[in-house]
Amino acid sequence: MAKRLMQLTRIGAFEIVELPIEKPGPGQVILRVEAVTTCPQWDMHLWRGEPMFPGMELKYPFTAGAPGHETVGRVTEVGPGVTQFKVGQRVAAWRSIDMVRHGTYGTHVLHDEDKLLAIPETDDYTAWAPLELAMCVATTVMSLRDRGFLPAKRAGVSGLGPGGLVAVQMLKALGVEDVVGFDTDAGRRKFAEQHGWCRALDPAANPDLARGGPNAMDVSIDCVGSAAVLGFLSDRTKHAVAIFGVLREDFVYKQRYWAGPGLTLMGYPGHHLEGGQFAHKLVTEKKLDLKPLSTHRVPLKNYDQAVQLLLKREAIKVCLLCGDGDV
Repeated sequence: MAKRLMQLTRIGAFEIVELPIEKPGPGQVILRVEAVTTCPQWDMHLWRGEPMFPGMELKYPFTAGAPGHETVGRVTEVGPGVTQFKVGQRVAAWRSIDMVRHGTYGTHVLHDEDKLLAIPETDDYTAWAPLELAMCVATTVMSLRDRGFLPAKRAGVSGLGPGGLVAVQMLKALGVEDVVGFDTDAGRRKFAEQHGWCRALDPAANPDLARGGPNAMDVSIDCVGSAAVLGFLSDRTKHAVAIFGVLREDFVYKQRYWAGPGLTLMGYPGHHLEGGQFAHKLVTEKKLDLKPLSTHRVPLKNYDQAVQLLLKREAIKVCLLCGDGDV
């Protein structure tokens, strides 16, 4: 039996390729993929031929099925020693597969049992496919909590893309009274406020949140990865700024951040199962709504259309459908 996968063949081009379905090894399962949500930075970078991370080497054709990883599917076969899942069970990935292996942009994928969590039978794809993103954000939010910075009166989030929209919801779920989201895009600010997730401001308006003043944020999360944005947050935050966005340039910690209370700058703590379980719990309890993030649905065979929606900032995420006739 064969599987069909999307493969980036060169910069700005892809094909649907047909490959054999592997036999699952110990601790592995085969998933029949239902849908995958885009991870916009991965998709846009690879489409343009740019490395996602500094120093990353790109070679085309890229790994078949990659960079797909935000996945909902159904178990069709289990390997030796698999105990958590049975054939027919519906799951979402809380953790991505190493991109030297086939990714999930396709009809079937060989996945690892310990990177999956069970999900309800009847929920829409979009309610669970971004679980891996939610896990990533959760590790940052949990780190702020575990170090005593949360809950707080006021918290800020820079960038109201997918990661930022998850972050503002998680901060509210952890009891932050006033969550402030910053984005230069008026449409994204409106989107966040319409869903009641945060108070959304244009950073260019220079809002009165100065560090040391009565309106300063207690903590902030950067979902952009820019030195300028980190400086903006640091100048308006009392206690801690956590960096979630991929940082591609140096940031200077200035003398004024040292003065009491000294500002803590936190890097990314890394992925872990506890973050996946935390995100899963919030979705289950309806404190985290991932469905609205998928503003468009596109068959995987039209992957180029999905990327163009992202590049033009017309979509926040695109749900790529992988059912019969979609690939």
